[in-house]
Amino acid sequence: MDEKERIATMPSYAVGSTVFVADPDQVWVPGVVTQVSDDNFVIQVGQKEVVASMKDLLTNMHETPQSCENLTKLTVINSATVLTCLDLRFQQDAVYTSGGNILVAVNPFKELHHLYSEELIHTYAAAKGSFVEPHIFGCAKLAYDRMCGQFGKDHQTIMVSGESGAGKTVSAKHLLKYLTVVSSQNLSLESSMTGRKIETKILKSNPILEAFGNATTTRNENSSRFGKYIQLNFNRSGNMKGAAISTYLLEKTRVVHQGPAECNFHIFYQMMQPGLRGTNTIGQLFEDFDQSIAFRILPGPSERSAGKDSEMLQNTLKALEEIGVTENQTKQIFQILLAILYLGNIEFMKGQDEDTTKIKQSKGSSDAMKNACNLLCIDSRQLQHILLHRNIHSGRKGRESMFVKPVRQAEAANRRDCLAMLLYSSLFNWLVSYINDQFHGNSCKQSIGLLDIYGFECFQQNSLEQLCINYANERLQQHYVQHFLRDLQNEYIDENIEWTYTEFEDNQPHIDLLDGTCGVFALLNEEVYLNRPKDLVSLGNRLVEVTNGKASHRQPLTPRLHNKINDSSSAAQRSQKKNSEKFSPRFLIRHYCDIVDYEAREMVEKNKDNIPSEVENLVKTSHLDFVQEILTSRTTTTTTTTPSKKKKTVLTKFKTSLDQLMLSLNASDVHYVRCLKPNKDCVPNKFDRLFMMSQLKASGILETVEISHQGHPVRMTYADFLRRYSVVRSNKGPASGQRLDGALQDDVSIDHIISTIANRRLQVRERVKRTPTPRKVMRRRTADDEDLKDLQILLCCAYLYHCHHFCTS
Repeated sequence: MDEKERIATMPSYAVGSTVFVADPDQVWVPGVVTQVSDDNFVIQVGQKEVVASMKDLLTNMHETPQSCENLTKLTVINSATVLTCLDLRFQQDAVYTSGGNILVAVNPFKELHHLYSEELIHTYAAAKGSFVEPHIFGCAKLAYDRMCGQFGKDHQTIMVSGESGAGKTVSAKHLLKYLTVVSSQNLSLESSMTGRKIETKILKSNPILEAFGNATTTRNENSSRFGKYIQLNFNRSGNMKGAAISTYLLEKTRVVHQGPAECNFHIFYQMMQPGLRGTNTIGQLFEDFDQSIAFRILPGPSERSAGKDSEMLQNTLKALEEIGVTENQTKQIFQILLAILYLGNIEFMKGQDEDTTKIKQSKGSSDAMKNACNLLCIDSRQLQHILLHRNIHSGRKGRESMFVKPVRQAEAANRRDCLAMLLYSSLFNWLVSYINDQFHGNSCKQSIGLLDIYGFECFQQNSLEQLCINYANERLQQHYVQHFLRDLQNEYIDENIEWTYTEFEDNQPHIDLLDGTCGVFALLNEEVYLNRPKDLVSLGNRLVEVTNGKASHRQPLTPRLHNKINDSSSAAQRSQKKNSEKFSPRFLIRHYCDIVDYEAREMVEKNKDNIPSEVENLVKTSHLDFVQEILTSRTTTTTTTTPSKKKKTVLTKFKTSLDQLMLSLNASDVHYVRCLKPNKDCVPNKFDRLFMMSQLKASGILETVEISHQGHPVRMTYADFLRRYSVVRSNKGPASGQRLDGALQDDVSIDHIISTIANRRLQVRERVKRTPTPRKVMRRRTADDEDLKDLQILLCCAYLYHCHHFCTS
């Protein structure tokens, strides 16, 4: 739409019109037009008057703001009415709102136990039709009913997305609870117990995965540092028979490095609590443990709540026991964790020259080396040797020779960190594999997947982890745009529905910038494969060139971003004379929801994911059987069936796993839960309208509501339509499900129902005269449910009369 067309479609406001006017703090505030001039309007906002131009106004049809459980029912759909509606509902603790075919969930940051009782689960399970309050249980019900029904796909997926701290993980827990309870209803005691056992094991796995996979960040005190996809398997009767958990990209670098004001994984803080020392077997590990040691890899304990960590520790220990981890295995888990802590306290110093390194001559460092080796059951002299030296192989195969070279201080620290990350990631993979073994069940052809993947991130320091996380969010956003917004509008075209095209941002150019042929991923992978000498200045310049619109980024960047990039480029040029080891190249990427400033200094090394062979070989010499077991689990989970001479980089493996995930999503019916974070402080009863508006725009909720409002806010298949309203047919007697399915071909029957409903003031589109498909047949433009309530009363009366007539005839 060009500028002339946009101006032509602008509404006109007269004196007395109720409007929303732009506000720097509240985004939009309601007001009344008191004066109109050529270009400006005087608006009465509360006790003050505001002068505003046309571009700063939006239509408001009500002096009192509307609060609707379905955003598509708002009389006027715009960013102001949607934001205000969510604000009003949030103040009433109504955290769920329907947005057409998506569920909007606002994190209350407080417990609302009455919303998640098992009694309420049964209420939603028994509800007929769509006339229930929006709820996370309603979303689970829709997925379950479609899987069990005739017209839904065998595979359903519920995609839970949102910012870090928006409540995705908690939402996934509630979805899981509903599905396990409902799938166990009306079963024999034995079958019901099977479903409940799976539920219990899945729910009990949550404290374990959160302890080992979650951490406190600046945006969320319980942030998932890995992606999670839970697949629940059902038989044809809808009974849960098994489950499987897939994980994506554990942020293992957090074990050895955390950003400012951030913490390590929860489990390390839990094991510092006194409760662990009270146990018989595990307590022995801490007999000689000096807690006054300043752990390099743990931020200060003052940043955390000791009481909460102590409670979480008990939950973790109980969960490990309940999923079947033996007492000895639990001891060995903490034995490895304690060894990782000791490894973090091994410090280095320069040797006789800059090219050599030695262990720092201090009691803390030497004791850390000794204790780590004792816990891992490896030789301390061998560990010291591989930390301070590396093997260099030369010559061709068959005539290869090897010599040992001392390493510098930075490389020695890196080798120590590699060992810590190897142990932790192997332990995490073993736990996931062990949990999955508890879910084994019969092969089922039906499933519901729960996707809980990390939210978009933008920190003070953003490295390869944030690049991968934000790339995953770009891919999920693209799936939403391609398979929901675009397909929805194409459906309107196919079904000859009158509507106005709604523009939405397609983020495909952002994805091309990242994983395209000449994109950021290709550049970083090239650095790994060519194994060039480290040149941060050159790397920085090339990254800036790629992200400055000279490669595959098809959309022009904003002037503000251009200025930033040019500044970065100039800074890089000025820094060429500086020591490249101190130079930290940066580049900016405009993602679909924000601009992120990335630091490329460690990206190439992280992308290699290169564990020195001598480090891995040393761990394999451990006399602790459990160490061998977790290494085997790591080998199993990282093995690929695709032959390749190149070792796959982190980016390549992550992209491949996302490609597989997208194939699963494409093969299923996808249901969307959009989680919103009401404020950055993660506190209850605070609704930051400016922050919320940025999320509404980035998530595509505004476009979704607008498109759904024009098309099918009430969506129903022909079969469901016939089942619900068949009592107004001319046929005698209530039709059975089998007869109704056959009646799909009966034009007279369905047209009779449509005409009857149309006479009740409901606007119904004319049915297309062709072989019926499970399409929607009802479209409603009214702002409330009065017509639907009238229809329900009519149908109830008609049904009673029909049954009476049938029985007496």
